[in-house]
Amino acid sequence: MVVLPSWVPAADIEKALAVLVEEGERVKREWSQVVWERLTLAHAPTFEWAEGLTLPEAAERYGASVEEFCRVLLIETRLEAGCVMARPDEGPRGEESIRAIMRDPGHMGGSDGIHVGGHPHPRAYGTFARYLGRHVRELGDLTWEQAAVHFASHPARRFHLPDRGLIRPGQIADLIVVNPETVSDTATYQDPRSLSVGINDVLVAGVPVLKDGHLTGATPGRALRAA
Repeated sequence: MVVLPSWVPAADIEKALAVLVEEGERVKREWSQVVWERLTLAHAPTFEWAEGLTLPEAAERYGASVEEFCRVLLIETRLEAGCVMARPDEGPRGEESIRAIMRDPGHMGGSDGIHVGGHPHPRAYGTFARYLGRHVRELGDLTWEQAAVHFASHPARRFHLPDRGLIRPGQIADLIVVNPETVSDTATYQDPRSLSVGINDVLVAGVPVLKDGHLTGATPGRALRAA
């Protein structure tokens, strides 16, 4: 998604792989505008040694141009390779934009963090703890009560899950016990799998899956359909 030209049929893996093999030089020419330094490999089956490296760093170790390494990587992993893309530093203006979105009454908390790979995006392990620690406790963008609405009630209503998102009789007991004084994310780009703190107990459908900071082994979660 990040690097393939629009004319490559990425939705059809076999056809896309054929293009990368047969028209590799054309594809590489179109990669001249890619800012490779912004791409860090997060998931690279059979290329695990490259996870955590930028594309130029990995290409140098591989002994090829960054374009050729990327082509080989996509072919060998059958397009399964994933990366973390750094965005330009927008400074205070960027954070203020995020804060403005979070304060909007229509905002819903969520994450597109992907947990596979040896070097995922840090938000995969710290999204909601960061919401609560940074934006609720430290910055006051939301009250604790508003946070519960934005992160639970709004999503349940938006995705038509009427028995979730609220604490009341008859609702499914999906519950998280949060310490408001300590909840915080610890994951960084350098250590993306570092676990958050301040959330030691989680119940899914009333069953403890995290108790006193330890996994219980219970897996009561299931796929849901909109009502």
